Amino acid sequence: MPKKEITNEEILHVMHSSFNDVDNRINMLEEKMNDMGEKMNDMGEKMNDMGEKMNEKFDQVLTAVDALACNNKKFDQELTANRAAHDRIQNDVNEVRKYVKMDIKNSILRDGE
Repeated sequence: MPKKEITNEEILHVMHSSFNDVDNRINMLEEKMNDMGEKMNDMGEKMNDMGEKMNEKFDQVLTAVDALACNNKKFDQELTANRAAHDRIQNDVNEVRKYVKMDIKNSILRDGE
């Protein structure tokens, strides 16, 4: 069987078809890349929004923690003042007991009586 020679027109036709196919694939890739870029931009915006919301919530948490710390400090100050008052009163009671000679059972601070 004799070999058929390929004409220049056939070669050009095949090359043209191949280039068209490559162009089509490039266009499809560009479209997909654009779609991915848009999706990434959308995701970035959503992440920024989420970050802002988290910052707002974190600020609320810090405000609550600050309030608790302030209340704890006030409680500690009040507790210290109450202990000092209790100690003063207990000392007075112990002094009075010495002179009255009372024997109080289960006394907290009997000072070795």
